[in-house]
Amino acid sequence: MIIDNIKKSFVALFTLVATFLSMTAVALADLMDDAKGGVGEVDTGLPSSGVSGILQNITSALLFLIGAVSVIMIIIGGIRFIFSQGDPQAAASARQTVIYSVVGVIVAVLAWAIVNYVLIKLYAK
Repeated sequence: MIIDNIKKSFVALFTLVATFLSMTAVALADLMDDAKGGVGEVDTGLPSSGVSGILQNITSALLFLIGAVSVIMIIIGGIRFIFSQGDPQAAASARQTVIYSVVGVIVAVLAWAIVNYVLIKLYAK
């Protein structure tokens, strides 16, 4: 029983920290956007039009969408874990939700990095 409470507390704490960090990242991005004069773009040396611009816009939009969905799924997994009330199957299902969400974010960030790396190597001036 004590171990279950510790696990629930850990998942709840992880959910809160993940939510806080995602909000902090958004606030920091907004702050940096204001510091650059509202431009909001990172200069990668790639042309902003053509195939590379389209691919870069698509990957950035998908990364944002996946990030938003994963934060929501982490919160849902944490809530499901808290409300599992000691049921091992419900707790395992909630834990899997959180783990898959984190893995999804990692895969999405790696895919974004790979696409940008390839685009820079192919289309950089």
